[in-house]
Amino acid sequence: MRQLFLFLLVTLSLNCFSQTLVRKDFIVKVVSTFPKREDVLTKEYAKFENFFPLAILELSSEDTTLQIPIIYTFLQYRQETTKYFLEDEHCSKYSMKWQDGRWQPAFTSQALTLTGQYPKFLEKAKEKYKLASGKTLPLILTSYPEWWQGDETPKSKSGLPMTFICQIDTYDLVDDDARLYVFYDPASQTIKFIYQRD
Repeated sequence: MRQLFLFLLVTLSLNCFSQTLVRKDFIVKVVSTFPKREDVLTKEYAKFENFFPLAILELSSEDTTLQIPIIYTFLQYRQETTKYFLEDEHCSKYSMKWQDGRWQPAFTSQALTLTGQYPKFLEKAKEKYKLASGKTLPLILTSYPEWWQGDETPKSKSGLPMTFICQIDTYDLVDDDARLYVFYDPASQTIKFIYQRD
């Protein structure tokens, strides 16, 4: 009941008042919504239309402040593309690292190649994203993820659970019936994006 109350309170807060959530160790604040790709991604990756930046969140604690992008990435699952990702990562679970003042995906640009009907699906996603950019972002700031399937909380290199930041349902944004979960590891300055689909 307490978690439901917190969820409702934060959702109300996002829609009507401020876009801020106070956590035990830090404060999460929405800085902007629908930023440009070049404002959040390294130059090498900002040119790809597969990336749909949804928001920039500011994480602040007593000793540090950092801005984290929430980015939906349009990827096509194919068995042969797994070699373009880090070990234990794939198109529904991947990382981005802080590099030269921007965020860079841990997968190679070959993972962004689309075949068959997927270029057409990307165009549809771009149209939906353009329409959504003028509306309220359905971002959910809660203390704990609300998993659609099993718990997939990622671990850092030291073996500790990464910090949960937020979740967002993507269907009304890019025509993908998914929930995107975002985690962060301050030690390695790494963001982990995890998608679960209904």
